[in-house]
Amino acid sequence: MQLQGGCLCKAVRWQATAAPLVTRHCWCRDCQYIGAGSGTVNMMMRRDQVSLSGATGSYASRADSGNTIERHFCASCGRRDRSSWSSASARSTTPMPWRRP
Repeated sequence: MQLQGGCLCKAVRWQATAAPLVTRHCWCRDCQYIGAGSGTVNMMMRRDQVSLSGATGSYASRADSGNTIERHFCASCGRRDRSSWSSASARSTTPMPWRRP
């Protein structure tokens, strides 16, 4: 299975070589803000199965759990591209593309 997507201006592109590990609808406070009150739909991928290209910016914040989440967005059009998190317990980072265009 191959999935691909990117931002509105097509400056940032991603491609996955396998199916998502899981898809989910997140209702945390941050996702409610990002989703204009309704949360976000996400798919979680293994890092080694996703390739990314294009210039992105990022913003890091700390969740109530103590984990750090870094949200990435296109440097040109500003569309949210993916998130990654660092677990306070596991100290690992895993990218998570958000949506297919």
